[in-house]
Amino acid sequence: MDLSKREVGRVMSLLPENDRSSLASVLADSEEPPSLGTFSPSFEQSTDPMIYDIITVQQADLLVADYRDTFATKFPYVIIPEGVTALALTQTSPMLLLAILATSSWKMRDKQDHLNQVFLKALGTKLVLEGDRDMDLLRGLMVYLNWIHLHTTPKTQQAYRLASIAASLAVEFGITQRPGKNKHQQLNVETFTERPKGLSAVDTELWDPDARRAYLGCYQMTTWYSIMTRKSSPLIYNDYLYICAQSLATAKETPSDLDLVFHLEVAREAEKAYTFFNYTDIQQTQFMGEQQIQVYLNAFAVKMHDWRLRFPSSLTQDR
Repeated sequence: MDLSKREVGRVMSLLPENDRSSLASVLADSEEPPSLGTFSPSFEQSTDPMIYDIITVQQADLLVADYRDTFATKFPYVIIPEGVTALALTQTSPMLLLAILATSSWKMRDKQDHLNQVFLKALGTKLVLEGDRDMDLLRGLMVYLNWIHLHTTPKTQQAYRLASIAASLAVEFGITQRPGKNKHQQLNVETFTERPKGLSAVDTELWDPDARRAYLGCYQMTTWYSIMTRKSSPLIYNDYLYICAQSLATAKETPSDLDLVFHLEVAREAEKAYTFFNYTDIQQTQFMGEQQIQVYLNAFAVKMHDWRLRFPSSLTQDR
């Protein structure tokens, strides 16, 4: 119970003070809502009216298309299928849809603010009240978090908090280890848990491609947000990350999968430096000798030279 209260607090603290009471009060101030279409039941039934009170179905489709063309290529950890519609995402990936709309509506700030509140309310409901176990929750949170600077006041502590939640979901869902090593299939009454919705295994070594990308994306974001906030990272490097990245590059399901190994190498090196220089120690109580620093810098220079030789030009040149 204490853990649930803490999780509720972590999510609700992201909402502005005047928006923590009821979402209805937020939507009441918006412009006259467009007519609603017919949408799917269950969880979506509670979020669809909120979305389409704020924007029309046509606007939602345009925002989804804009996200895919403008944003998705810069975040290769969540793949958006070509030609996908808002209605299709409503039925299969409602949290991902909310994150996409909250991101790509940045030119309509008033609507974006409302969509932002809908996302955070839905996150709290699914994460804590419903205890949802769905890959859509993780993938939606990842998209929201990666573009958080577009839809919330920049606060790195909020980003770190959400990154920690994403990391905890990745661990809970079991995608941080091989399918053959997780506990989803144990028939022990005390430990048995159902496999999260939307998660499947290719074999005993690999999860499905979306899950592998999600793990790599969680590692990327937790590493960089931990460095930005000088806090301990909730996800540390392990060899399975490289296996995930390499397997995706080999399969070549999407062009961006080829670059995931290189992104992983850079994040891994950042984690090494972060650990080596004890970056979480803000007071710098332990000083490193000049000789130790020089040894690291020499090794890093060799690493940089290797990257220039191996990395594709799209990753080594400023764009």
